Amino acid sequence: MPVSLIYANCIGYRIFRSNDCDDLAPARLNEALERLARIARVRENLLKTATTVEELFGLIDPQFDHWMWTNVPPAYRAAAEQQWSK
Repeated sequence: MPVSLIYANCIGYRIFRSNDCDDLAPARLNEALERLARIARVRENLLKTATTVEELFGLIDPQFDHWMWTNVPPAYRAAAEQQWSK
């Protein structure tokens, strides 16, 4: 079955199709699905292990250099940094 993915932002959009994008080939999509399932299992195990929010934060790396942290409100990032500094 052909697969299409539309990437859009405020500037424009781009359409990726499985017939011209190797990342949308069935094997690559299965790899991505397996990776996401593995990540979900790890997160489930972390949530089962931790009994408090503080304990959960002690089990994971915040990775403040990740691009995700560049777009959060300053107060949100400050609260996260404070939590992880405990």
